[in-house]
Amino acid sequence: MVTATTCVVPSVAAMALPASARLLAMSAVRAARAWPVASQQKARRNAMLACTSLTQRRMERQDVEDFLQSFYGTPASTYASEAVAHG
Repeated sequence: MVTATTCVVPSVAAMALPASARLLAMSAVRAARAWPVASQQKARRNAMLACTSLTQRRMERQDVEDFLQSFYGTPASTYASEAVAHG
């Protein structure tokens, strides 16, 4: 008589798999374990690139602001608010 306690289900590692199937399974496991790390590294790189781009735009905007203030004697933000008010 076979009961639930005496029935043994073989694991994937215990089965006699061909070498190519074992290699495929191992590489899939490695890829699954490496994915979160690679994903986080890519996200950090994207964030750094975005930060660099935003910093450059902010510096360019400040240069324009400084030029307009020196040329007209009034901050550029005054002109921008007037343009928005007048449509």
